[in-house]
Amino acid sequence: MDKIKSYIGFAKKSRKIAFGLNMALAKNSKLILVDESISEDSLNKLNKICKNIAVLKSEDYQKLQENAKVIAILDKNLANAIENEIKNI
Repeated sequence: MDKIKSYIGFAKKSRKIAFGLNMALAKNSKLILVDESISEDSLNKLNKICKNIAVLKSEDYQKLQENAKVIAILDKNLANAIENEIKNI
């Protein structure tokens, strides 16, 4: 989780991140991280715009949380790095 947090920090610094459902829907998201408690309707909306959606367990997501149920990564390289780390969890 520490590496994922670092990658999210890089995304923030480079302004390649969006928080919240509406921002994720409005941006060209490469990877979307969501809390498992997200509603079915919201998840369906996200599935329409992005094929790379990682649904994380609430306790894992809370370690990354920015007071939003959705974190959208807008940079392809950062998204790939985060996806690789998620596979190792």
